[in-house]
Amino acid sequence: MNYFVWSPSIKTPNAVALDVLKGFDKVDRFWRGESLVGEFPNNATFRMRSEFPENTVLTDSLSNLDSLIIGSQKLKDFCETQDISHIEYHAVSIRDHKNKLVKSPYYIINPISNVECLDAAASGAVMSRINKTKVQFLKKLVLREDAVDNTRKMFRVAHFDMITLVREDLAAAIDQAGFTGIRWVETSKYPR
Repeated sequence: MNYFVWSPSIKTPNAVALDVLKGFDKVDRFWRGESLVGEFPNNATFRMRSEFPENTVLTDSLSNLDSLIIGSQKLKDFCETQDISHIEYHAVSIRDHKNKLVKSPYYIINPISNVECLDAAASGAVMSRINKTKVQFLKKLVLREDAVDNTRKMFRVAHFDMITLVREDLAAAIDQAGFTGIRWVETSKYPR
């Protein structure tokens, strides 16, 4: 199975870019693939980045500084029809540049149970000096394909958890449905 890195798209002019999540200070739990059902607060909020005051166009997937997938109601509903295992959806509020709540509902689309599949040696992985179990940098993304359950359509990579991988057929279905704000990066071309 081929996988793609879910990345923000720059195709939509003036697309919204979000700051960091407020109202929940444990965003690293998302990255680690932990379940947050029953723990995630109902008042968590993202604010549009003040550096980009002209960026007010809401796409289906919103770029953000926390490297999370922030999806529209339509994208969430679509994902729920795709038989994606190991996934949760957490409602978040979006505030515009004037601090007003955006009426359109958005969700953190959160893959849980990270997959231990990084080939650290082939990737040229450099471990963090602070957290010896976390990859700080890699030269290229190489997965141990035998370590990935081919039924997993979306997941984060254990120890290199700032990215989300999406199976090729799910990425194609998302594209075919016309969702905006998403760019697929081939694993062989990551990082650029």
